Amino acid sequence: MLEKFGRELERCAADPAMFDQVSHVVHRLAGSSRVFGFGELTAPAQEVEALIAEQADPERIAEGTRQLAEDIRRSISP
Repeated sequence: MLEKFGRELERCAADPAMFDQVSHVVHRLAGSSRVFGFGELTAPAQEVEALIAEQADPERIAEGTRQLAEDIRRSISP
């Protein structure tokens, strides 16, 4: 979902409802990542959540979502 959102933002075709969906996902990631042993994902998830909440430039949000997706990949890779 994060990668899809980032791609849609790059094309300037992001559905406003998608902001709510992604905000919900990153909020849950920020809150539960430590519980499941991935505390390094808390801060990046909170940063994306803050960018969405402050209605930052879509390019900044897209970059944040791409970076968060990459952070997740790195954290779960052996």
